[in-house]
Amino acid sequence: MEKQKVTKEKWLIIIFAIILAIICFHIFLTGMYSKDTERIFIQGYTEYATKDAYIRDGRLFSAIIFVLIGLINPSIKVLYIIDLVISLVILSLCVLKIEQFIERYKKTENIKNKIITFILSFLYIFNFLMVDIAKFIDNFIICASIFLFLLSLENILIKNNKKIGFILALIGVFCYQGTIPMYIATAILITLLENKKIDKEYFKKILPCAVIIILATLINFIVVCIVPIITNLPLTNRLENSLINKIIYNIKDVIDLLFNTFYLFPRYAWATISLIIIIISYGYTVKNKNNTFFYVLFVFLSYILSIFVMLPMNVLERTTLPIGESISAMLIYMYCTCEFENENKFIKNSLLIVLIAYFILNVYSIINSTYQLKRANQLDFEFSKKIENKIEECEENGEKITKISLKYTGKSENYKKEHPLTIQDSLYISGLYGKEMYKFYTGKEIEREKNFSDEFAEKNFDMETDEEVQMKAIEDTLYILINF
Repeated sequence: MEKQKVTKEKWLIIIFAIILAIICFHIFLTGMYSKDTERIFIQGYTEYATKDAYIRDGRLFSAIIFVLIGLINPSIKVLYIIDLVISLVILSLCVLKIEQFIERYKKTENIKNKIITFILSFLYIFNFLMVDIAKFIDNFIICASIFLFLLSLENILIKNNKKIGFILALIGVFCYQGTIPMYIATAILITLLENKKIDKEYFKKILPCAVIIILATLINFIVVCIVPIITNLPLTNRLENSLINKIIYNIKDVIDLLFNTFYLFPRYAWATISLIIIIISYGYTVKNKNNTFFYVLFVFLSYILSIFVMLPMNVLERTTLPIGESISAMLIYMYCTCEFENENKFIKNSLLIVLIAYFILNVYSIINSTYQLKRANQLDFEFSKKIENKIEECEENGEKITKISLKYTGKSENYKKEHPLTIQDSLYISGLYGKEMYKFYTGKEIEREKNFSDEFAEKNFDMETDEEVQMKAIEDTLYILINF
């Protein structure tokens, strides 16, 4: 009877997580195209997997899966929607796994605590940085790596099965290396919950996790270096640039992330909420004369520092998951370790208010971000159709257009009012629009010439107008002046 109850509770957690995930990502469920999608569209699944990205980047499981997908050759939109649904299910299983970790250290004895545990688990996995992962067509493979890492840590730290833990971590790395910081940060949290304090025993327990992830990463790195020799492909561009320059550049990105959170969360909100939790933990420590404040601060700093392993590579939204997880990690630690007696009701209620506020803000931010990213797709599509319609109009007049040339004036402030996500993700607005994107949205070929000169623009276009786009056909080229 007890086993049936536990099984029922597991299914309820998964189902509620899926429902809430669908609410968060419902806009993406109509289709979403990232900047990589056009490359897949132009090259095809197989060539992209074997020559462009996956094999060269050491993501062998992505390569194998997309070669198999290439045999079926489904439409990119259908494939993306299927992949996203699979991702939401995998991530919901991750929510269950986090909930089980919490349950191990804090038994939920009533409905209220079960709800709190679920929210903590959901926020840990479905944090605002998950939006960036969700927009890619291979999102389900990245999500699989997260789930494999959680299973790996469970086997190493709880089940004491290091061999299985290593295998799971190795597969996770070969799925996607960018989730390694998440592995490191979660290992630090679970070990602290297991050991209760930081001492020699703590470092003894976490050492196998460190050795395993280092070995798995090293094996993956060797494969990345060997692949170009075997396949005669160029070395992945992630290792081409100067290491020092890349680290310096990425440190700037990390600083921006801590305050702007890649525009996926309200500016300064992450830092503010984190500071509030740290202050509450300090109040709890002073009142109870314990080490809670120091351990909360340790968890917080560990989650930030864990992303520094990516500095030699690329610090991107999807490689910095611990930043999105850090708030829920601190709350999980306090929830699992602090005994809130009656005299601490103020601190307990304060944390509950923070949790609810963060939950609402996180869900809102995900929905808002997905809307803005979808809007970027729409702008690229609309711009492509404008070009297509103009070319058709020219051809009706007997003009044959084979090339386009673009120029941005940099004058208009119109799009500075837009959400920054729309600006940075739209190839049209960001100035990265090319023949691939035109073919992606219209199915037609066109050549992209270099941007035309200021002199040419002044001679052939009205530079004083507020019109967003001006087009003029001269010989076989369509010149396009964009007023921002």
